[in-house]
Amino acid sequence: MISLETGPPEFRYTAMIRHNPTGEVRSYHDTWELQHGEGGLIFMWTEGNYGCDCNRKTFFERAANPAYKMPEQSVCGDTGYSVNLVVEGRTIHKEFDL
Repeated sequence: MISLETGPPEFRYTAMIRHNPTGEVRSYHDTWELQHGEGGLIFMWTEGNYGCDCNRKTFFERAANPAYKMPEQSVCGDTGYSVNLVVEGRTIHKEFDL
């Protein structure tokens, strides 16, 4: 049973996000619910909401400034940012070479 005080079990991951036009890479650290697994995490960053440039830009900016807020008008697309996902030192999804 999941405790309402602690929430569902989670694991930590790192999204290495590259701004493709500049080549700059930033590390965004977050958690993901264990019940959705690594496959769910990969899906979210590729086919899900995190796969769009507007959201990837937000995570990229928050890696440098956690207080960054997504603007009301954002540019969507799928070529501005690339992401590698790392869990416990293992790369589970790779879109670019470091």
